Amino acid sequence: MKKNSAFTLIELLVVIAIIAILAAILFPVFAQAKEAAKRTSCLSNTKQIGLATYMYANDYDDTLPTPYETFGALPFSLVDSWQEVSPYIKTQALWYCPDDGVKGCDLDEGLPVTTGTGDPCISYGSNWGPMQSFNPNAYEGGMYSTFLQTPNSFYCPGISMTSIVNPASMFAFGDSQDTPWYTICMGSVLSRTWLASELSGTAGSGANITSINSVRHAGKFNFGFIDGHSKMVQMAGGIWTGGLQWPAYGSQGQQATLFPANSANYGDYCADPNATIVTDIGPLVCQSIVSLVASQTIRWTN
Repeated sequence: MKKNSAFTLIELLVVIAIIAILAAILFPVFAQAKEAAKRTSCLSNTKQIGLATYMYANDYDDTLPTPYETFGALPFSLVDSWQEVSPYIKTQALWYCPDDGVKGCDLDEGLPVTTGTGDPCISYGSNWGPMQSFNPNAYEGGMYSTFLQTPNSFYCPGISMTSIVNPASMFAFGDSQDTPWYTICMGSVLSRTWLASELSGTAGSGANITSINSVRHAGKFNFGFIDGHSKMVQMAGGIWTGGLQWPAYGSQGQQATLFPANSANYGDYCADPNATIVTDIGPLVCQSIVSLVASQTIRWTN
């Protein structure tokens, strides 16, 4: 009589162990592939945004956008550069990074809803320069010139493209976790993730960042440049301890900050990296501001 064959308990356990080992090996690979796909999609977004910024300037006598806010009556009206560039973009979905997904920025800032109540916060910030300033007559150093204020408004006029020394080496828009002005400035690029008091509810956990791996794309930020091309830039970061020296950041004290890991990119915030600009703490050479902030930062080790 033919005997029925079957797996023994030992054989089944061996097979299960092999499957578990393969899963342990393959799942991280799948996760890395998924993250790489998201980062590539984000890179494509910044490419389109960079081209849109270039087209905007072509239609406005080679002048870049002018962000502004009016505050004569509530609710305040804020128009950021992403809104001015949006008509040159086919879909608003390009403003959302697949690795972001935080919602409610407009509502939490008490602003008119511009992204839709169910939509994520804008994922990309414009280049105000190395450090943002809200002091009248401060010169930003990036896409914008002198910060100006009236009794009921303030605004930062966009600069002329002809004043940019090297458009291929100047950031236009890039990955940002800032709000309500979406910027890539070193002191505010992580503001909505870092500060518990900055946002509430669905718009940010306020959890302290302890590692570059906790930042979007593990710190491999995508940037669109003024000339329309886009590339990934490895960022470095840590706890910036010099906040009280800068009035725009004085209330925040110690906080997380990001800047390019390669010092060769320090000047990419600047229309003219070697120009002396008016900052909150006095005249400084534009690209040297990154070195200053980096020297005041306790770096994350990974």
